[in-house]
Amino acid sequence: MQIRGSHRRFARGAAALCLLAAAAPIAADGDARGIFNELQRARRAAGVPDLTRRPELDAVARSRARTIAGMRHDDRLAHDAPVGPELRDRGVAWFERVTLHTDLLLNYPDPVGSYMKRWRGYRQAWTTVMSPDIHSIGLATRVAADGWTILVGVLVSEIPPVDDVSETEKQAVAAVNAVRRERGFGALEVLPELTRAARAHSRDMARRGYFDHEAPDGSRPADRVHRRGIEYRIVAENIQMSRNVRDPVESAVRSWLKSEGHRETLLTPEFTHTGLGVAVAEDATVYFTQLFLVPMESPPPRTRR
Repeated sequence: MQIRGSHRRFARGAAALCLLAAAAPIAADGDARGIFNELQRARRAAGVPDLTRRPELDAVARSRARTIAGMRHDDRLAHDAPVGPELRDRGVAWFERVTLHTDLLLNYPDPVGSYMKRWRGYRQAWTTVMSPDIHSIGLATRVAADGWTILVGVLVSEIPPVDDVSETEKQAVAAVNAVRRERGFGALEVLPELTRAARAHSRDMARRGYFDHEAPDGSRPADRVHRRGIEYRIVAENIQMSRNVRDPVESAVRSWLKSEGHRETLLTPEFTHTGLGVAVAEDATVYFTQLFLVPMESPPPRTRR
């Protein structure tokens, strides 16, 4: 039995865009540091942990502010391109959520105070920046040729990286076996060679950027198991990939259980052995491959009604 499926979950950036104009002359190019300090004071007053201002996020904010400043003013209002790819290009890959906050002012003598007043006035935007789930921020301001000052804030909810794939594999096997026991089925025994076969396929998907049971060379699960010298009666495989997920193991098992074919494989009582391999791509996509096996020496499987 072979199940094909794709379970992808990507972060989406939210955007808030505001405008404010007045008759007084503009004093300067804005003050990202002042805005950051005001945000820190507000979070501390609310008992929320401090934000970390990261240079990589500042660079993304500066790039976005420069892009918006160069646009026609009417086009600035609709600019909400996803910021996730820019973060990954700068090495920021382990995040669950990213929110882009953009605000525009014209001819205000106190940009910091005005930006903060506007930010507080928009409930959703203020709730986001005050959330304890937001850990890091990048800020930049820029004055456009037409006099408008652009503020860009990049707000990131960070997640721990998967840097120990062996531990992640153990956790995933334990999670699968816990589900099987809950359903009254026996736990799967891990075969080291089967684990190596599964890990090799996850690494290949991560390295070459595909998601399939069939590798680019045409090999399939049965071929990968044969290469390891493993004899079997039945072999099956589940795969899963995720990015921007706080708990990749929980996400993988939940996705398999929500899919009829994957769930059937995971809960087939005849399977007695498994190998589960994890690999992480450069863009922080986590790949799972789990092989299920009925060894050759096992009795023939029971007929299921």
